Amino acid sequence: MLSSFRSRITLSFGLLALLVAATLSAVLGSLVSRLVAEEQAQALAFIAGSTGTLLAEGLHERQREVELLAASTDLAEAPLDPATAGPVLERLQRARPQYAWIGLTDPTGVVRVATGGLLSGVDVSQRPWWQAGRQGPHTGDVHPAVLLAKLLPARPGGEPYRFVDFAAPVRAADGTLRAVLACTRAGPGPTRWCARSCAASRRRRRASRS
Repeated sequence: MLSSFRSRITLSFGLLALLVAATLSAVLGSLVSRLVAEEQAQALAFIAGSTGTLLAEGLHERQREVELLAASTDLAEAPLDPATAGPVLERLQRARPQYAWIGLTDPTGVVRVATGGLLSGVDVSQRPWWQAGRQGPHTGDVHPAVLLAKLLPARPGGEPYRFVDFAAPVRAADGTLRAVLACTRAGPGPTRWCARSCAASRRRRRASRS
C-alpha cells in the first residue's frame, strides 16, 4: 500500500511538473512572438519614417538648387541661347547626373535651350511643370516619362523611367518672365528605391546603437 501511494504521489508530481512546464513554454512562446512582432513593427515604422524624411529632404534640396540657378546672373541677365546658356545647363547635368534633362523655355513655353538638345523647339506649354513653373517654384509628383520616353536610352532590365520635375521662373530685373527653367530628375524604380532606403535606414539604426 505504501509503495503504491508513493508511486501515485510521484506520478502526480510528475504530471504537475509537465503541466507547469507546458504552461510556461506556451506563455514564454507567446511573449517572444509578441516581442518579435513589436520589434518588426517598430523597424517598419522607422524605415517608413526615414524613407519619407529622406525623400522630402532630397526633393527640397533639388528644388532649392533649381531656384538658385534660375535666379543666377548666368540665366537672369545673360542671353538665353544655346551658345550662352547651354554650357550652364550642361555643367549642372554633369554635376547632377540624376537629372535626365534640363531645359529652358521662352515665355510662351517653347524649349529654346536643353541638355543634349533634347526637346529643343518643342512646345511644352501644356505640361504641368511649365504651367506651374512660370508662376513660381514647382516640384511635381513622380510620373512616368512622357515626352522623353522615346528619346532616352532604355534602362537596365527594361524598368520604365520615373521622373520628378522641378521648375522655376527666370525673371529679368524688372520682374518680367524671361524663361522657365526645368530639371527632370530620373529616380530609381520602386523596388530599387525601397531597397536603398531600407539599407540606409538599417545603417543609421546600427550607427545610433553603437
